[in-house]
Amino acid sequence: MRAHWVHGVLLAGLVLAAGPPARAQVSHWPVAPDRARELLRSAPFEIRGEKKTEHGTSGPRRLELYFPRQKLSLRAKWKPVPPSGDGINNAPRKEVAADRVQEILLDEAHYVAAPTVLRCIPMQSLPASIRPPQSNVKGANCVLGTLSLWIEDVSVPEQLWSPKRFESDPAYAAAMADLNFFTYLVHHRDGREGNVLVSSNPDDPRAFAIDNGISFNSRVFNYFVMNWHKVRVPALRRSSIERLRALTPEQVDSLAVVAEFRLGENGQMVEVPPGVNLGPEDGARLQPGVVQMGLTTRELKKLRERIRELLEDVDAGKIQTF
Repeated sequence: MRAHWVHGVLLAGLVLAAGPPARAQVSHWPVAPDRARELLRSAPFEIRGEKKTEHGTSGPRRLELYFPRQKLSLRAKWKPVPPSGDGINNAPRKEVAADRVQEILLDEAHYVAAPTVLRCIPMQSLPASIRPPQSNVKGANCVLGTLSLWIEDVSVPEQLWSPKRFESDPAYAAAMADLNFFTYLVHHRDGREGNVLVSSNPDDPRAFAIDNGISFNSRVFNYFVMNWHKVRVPALRRSSIERLRALTPEQVDSLAVVAEFRLGENGQMVEVPPGVNLGPEDGARLQPGVVQMGLTTRELKKLRERIRELLEDVDAGKIQTF
């Protein structure tokens, strides 16, 4: 793996001398991401509005959700699962797997992707404007799709990556280190404008990968833009590297099944604890009354290789830590 790094200069620079800065208090998350993930996964809600998102090529919608038990309103991005379970630019299992990677390896305060879950919304609960004529799951009376917490106070950056700023601005360095650590591990290969957003507050230059469907060694990817599947920053957080060192084989293996649904009462698909892998070579495993999603054997093998190569580069001094 190739990485851009600076011989000794960075070690003496402001970034490594100062260390990671404290996060500015900007409300990118209307509720804590881990709590939002659980609400989106299972809490009852009402859909009080919907509109087309500004970005996205696979028809995502922004939903206005109200959770009556919590008396809480949230916005979320909604994308139905393709009937085959996977699409060229809509791979729900990869969106969920990417979120699972950050859940395992990043502190909640350093999340760079929206918490994302799979959920089957009852047909009658969907607004008529986005209600399909039939379910995308055979025999079900609901529509299976991804729900991602809407990230607030962000915009498309004029210039995302600046090596010079990385050396002089600790807050920017921390933000880009978090982003690149994540995008490298999930092998993010869709860096077109609008897929990476930054904080609208110049004092809190956080960066977010908002579309992670083309990842985990996708055979089809965006050739014509600067992608982030490589380590482009010269230094990463020491705490992130140590969490990577502590990663267990069982945690990596758990990505083989990131979600499983079974047909329940009234034609509703109900999420159940992950069971036996129904098809290790297939990411989307569809059987009568069952939907199971996760990473394939090949994708997991490539992820293990990336982890090993990153730790080797850190140990060899090719990538610094701070």
